[in-house]
Amino acid sequence: ATPLTVCEEFENILESCPIPRVYMELFAVLCIETSHYVAFVKAGVGHDAPWCFFDSMADRKGERNGYNIPEIVCIESLGAWLSEEGGRAPAAAPA
Repeated sequence: ATPLTVCEEFENILESCPIPRVYMELFAVLCIETSHYVAFVKAGVGHDAPWCFFDSMADRKGERNGYNIPEIVCIESLGAWLSEEGGRAPAAAPA
């Protein structure tokens, strides 16, 4: 890793006024490939809020001149999968 170099003025500011750590909360994951969009979207506030999954091409009506039918479904357990405990769960599972 290459250390970040900053100007002397900024180094002086950091010594006298440290920058506080900011914690952010994930509220969506969007994936795009060509014209196909999928998203996991948090539908509320807090760690136990429900999550939804959106798929812009979940189904299709017709062939060449047809159209895509999008779908939205609730994913009850996604919050648990994304939690710190959920992140450790696969490592604890037997191989």
